[in-house]
Amino acid sequence: MISGQCECNDDCRQLYCAAVKKHVRQICSILAFVLVINASLDAKKEKWVVLPPSAAEAVSRLCSRSALPMVDGDWQPTAADISTMEKRLSKDSYLEEKLAHSAGPTSDPRHYYRQYVGVIVAGRKLIYINAFCEHSPPPYWQQRLVDDCDGGCNWGALYDPKAGEFSQFGTNGIA
Repeated sequence: MISGQCECNDDCRQLYCAAVKKHVRQICSILAFVLVINASLDAKKEKWVVLPPSAAEAVSRLCSRSALPMVDGDWQPTAADISTMEKRLSKDSYLEEKLAHSAGPTSDPRHYYRQYVGVIVAGRKLIYINAFCEHSPPPYWQQRLVDDCDGGCNWGALYDPKAGEFSQFGTNGIA
């Protein structure tokens, strides 16, 4: 045995294993923290959110919005429904034309903050899009429906996941 070193025995192995486990736990904790921070930053970058089904009732009562649907109920859109709709947003000529003739700054719907709510209208499961062009959205925008009265560049539309079509585009009235 060389001075200052322990013999390779069971006690030494146990101490070594305990030290390695401790460092692995610390590394895992740091990695988990980094992943949580990264996910939080990614969520803040998103310009859209799916609101809970309880928000459906408020869709029929948005102030100053034309073409509001009569909501009969609510449902929770799937991730696939939202993904498909997101892909179609910028490629849809109906939305592009409507936005080009609105008070908004752009005809690309992806440049607006968007809230998605699963609504049932006349027995059909649809997704209501509530959109607004705030540079800094209200702090609650990811929890409840943003309802700005009069003016602005707010708009809404329905999306039918089965048909893959947008309809009933409406903007806020002018103050």
